[in-house]
Amino acid sequence: MAYDDVRSRGSAGGTHGREDHRYAYHDHESAAELTTTLVHALADVMGRDVTEIEWRLADSIDPDALDRVFSPPGSGTAGGDCHVAFVVEGYRVTVYGNGEIVITPSERPPR
Repeated sequence: MAYDDVRSRGSAGGTHGREDHRYAYHDHESAAELTTTLVHALADVMGRDVTEIEWRLADSIDPDALDRVFSPPGSGTAGGDCHVAFVVEGYRVTVYGNGEIVITPSERPPR
């Protein structure tokens, strides 16, 4: 997984006034589930060790459904051209069919 701080991305990029998005990428060819990549990316953005997180992804979205929707290309699912957006602990998360994960950190201070 790779993360990039993006400080300048115009409104055409969909930042809606926020310029501190974090990016991660899930490789559909890897053995890891998308939700595993997502949890690790969120923990990293939150500055927490993944073993010490206090939230459950299932409180925001159905992890099994998310993994099914974004199954590897050719598996018969719709993941390739779609995206899903939801909020986890105040962080807006957008997952794209190409494996890109965009996390917009919360404006509130971390717990």
